[in-house]
Amino acid sequence: MRVFADFHHHALYESLRILFEDRFGWELYRPIGMEWFAEELWNYERAEWGENVAHQYLDPWSDDIDRGDHWERRDRKYPNRIFKMVTLEQYRAQRWDFVIATLDHNDTAYAKIAREKGARFGIEIGNQWGDRAWGEKPFVLSAIKPDPWPDGIEGVTLRQEFDLDQFRYEPPGPFGIISSFMQCYPEGAGYSDWTQAARLAPDLDWRVYGAYGTASDDEWKAGDIERVDDIAVAMRASSVGWHVKRWSDGFGHVIHNWFALGRPVLAWTSYYDGRWDGLRRISADLFREGVTSFDITGKPAEYSVGIIRELARDQDRYLRMCEETAAHFRRIVDFDAEADAAHMMLTGEHARLVAA
Repeated sequence: MRVFADFHHHALYESLRILFEDRFGWELYRPIGMEWFAEELWNYERAEWGENVAHQYLDPWSDDIDRGDHWERRDRKYPNRIFKMVTLEQYRAQRWDFVIATLDHNDTAYAKIAREKGARFGIEIGNQWGDRAWGEKPFVLSAIKPDPWPDGIEGVTLRQEFDLDQFRYEPPGPFGIISSFMQCYPEGAGYSDWTQAARLAPDLDWRVYGAYGTASDDEWKAGDIERVDDIAVAMRASSVGWHVKRWSDGFGHVIHNWFALGRPVLAWTSYYDGRWDGLRRISADLFREGVTSFDITGKPAEYSVGIIRELARDQDRYLRMCEETAAHFRRIVDFDAEADAAHMMLTGEHARLVAA
């Protein structure tokens, strides 16, 4: 089976590689070349940014390798992985079984090119917004909940799988590192919560990983780590995860990563459980107050620092929380079952699942 999908998010695309390549043994390709944009088949952010965003995802690189019927590129975030990419001409010259849009801006165009090749058209939903092209009757792979597709649309819930060996549980080391891994956190909501807490407890090691966006650098900047292996190492080296946000999450890779590797999380859980906007995120079931996480929504910095200090004092409780956080993740998240449901939907057969 041959699958063609758009690309805009490394962890999302890696989840598709795990599903289609590792589990199913199929072939997965993405687009390359600005011809996709010129023929209005790549439309992500076109209305706002013109061709600028398209260049980011479609331009060839100098070290791309020509394989005749496709191009290959080493994935710098997952160095053991290869992107297989096709130009528009190569796409049109080949057979395809499935065409998948992960971006609502690309839905209609991808439905069109699927029809051209007699392929099944599907969409992957990773965030809580976007006007999907339901009239195209896509199948759905949804990493969010509640299941958003209308009646008559076939779909499954499919979290964006990641490597559980990479994000494995290991007992914590010496207590002291408090880390955030949210992109552009310093320019977003809730950063004042962080700065106030960090200034109240300067004896702790406070680290903000990821891009800063338009915000100025500060004393907590820890860098934007490129390799996902190194991100997992830095997360495991942390004593507590800090995840305060009110935007962007549908699935939520960072949240799932924290719970998978077993570190207690301080978060605005009202964003996840629906109290804030009425939308319950798929990660909401991971949060168990005082067991895997702590809700610091609207709480003063003294409250957050008090929680951290209590965990530092009571190492037995802290270790139990780390262990339970990882164990609870594995009770809630079943990548095997979700992948099998996806395979059944796409082929009508149960898959012999092999862990990625």
